[in-house]
Amino acid sequence: MKSFAQMPKSEDVGCVLLASSYLAHKKATKVGMEEFLAGLYLGCFEHLLVYFTNWGSLVRFASQCCGLKYPAWHYWTDISQQMRSDSDDVLVLFGVDVQKLLEEAGDIAMRCPHPPESQMVALEHLLGAISANQQFEICKQFVQSGLDLQMVQAKFSGTE
Repeated sequence: MKSFAQMPKSEDVGCVLLASSYLAHKKATKVGMEEFLAGLYLGCFEHLLVYFTNWGSLVRFASQCCGLKYPAWHYWTDISQQMRSDSDDVLVLFGVDVQKLLEEAGDIAMRCPHPPESQMVALEHLLGAISANQQFEICKQFVQSGLDLQMVQAKFSGTE
């Protein structure tokens, strides 16, 4: 079975990893759950809205639980400037909890009813892994902010 690192990722997942790495780099820390969920918000806001019953609660979650105080474009401007700078590439590590969550997202993707050659980790797999990890208070708060679990389940099980 492939690990998360070995699996192809959707563009959304790539944006989440980029944004969460940027946020952790700014804090000089590993990517923890707060940075990961903030990166999810920044990287996939428009696509996340489909899974939420109230987008205002998602915005409040990002502000109150993830510390995002500015509009998303503000962070993407910084990310763009960082990527264009001549500075060395930055290696950011992912915390153990986030690594486990990503591996779980990969496992969910592998169990989905798709041909092996088209399997990739996508947004709905990340959402499924977050909903399965509600022992972390921030994941629980994310789900409680209005995530439609039935829609997420239907999407990755192919019954939508």
